[in-house]
Amino acid sequence: AAVAELAGRLHAALVHEAEPHLVALFVKEDEAEPWTPMGEVRLPSGHGKPTVAFAGASDFFAATGDGQVLRRRLSDGATLLSARHAVREDGASWQAACPVEHPGLGSSLAHLRLRRAEGAAHAWQPEISIAGVAPKTSERAAVFA
Repeated sequence: AAVAELAGRLHAALVHEAEPHLVALFVKEDEAEPWTPMGEVRLPSGHGKPTVAFAGASDFFAATGDGQVLRRRLSDGATLLSARHAVREDGASWQAACPVEHPGLGSSLAHLRLRRAEGAAHAWQPEISIAGVAPKTSERAAVFA
């Protein structure tokens, strides 16, 4: 689940364990009003538990357990990013991802993954991978640079 204030309104994104590839979006106009359904987003099929977040001032972001990411604009549902991380490794488990926005650096994504430690059957090492993202200019999915 994720909650953020965007454009003066509170937004929530929820994933239920029975439907791990479907995110329900809700908005709350003010404290006195109830949560109102805003819509649903189908995530790319992937393995593992998805993570969700809000990005920038107006976007929804999700990542699947196998490195696929999706970024959509909330105002019109436009897909701004749909990609799969190019770095795959046996024994690695993707945990989460988030957009990294820094002036002068362009768009990037940070991925957190766990990798089996060499020579240890039950030990995992955390890794953070940051990759640039090519902007989406057509219907083709963006790819990691």
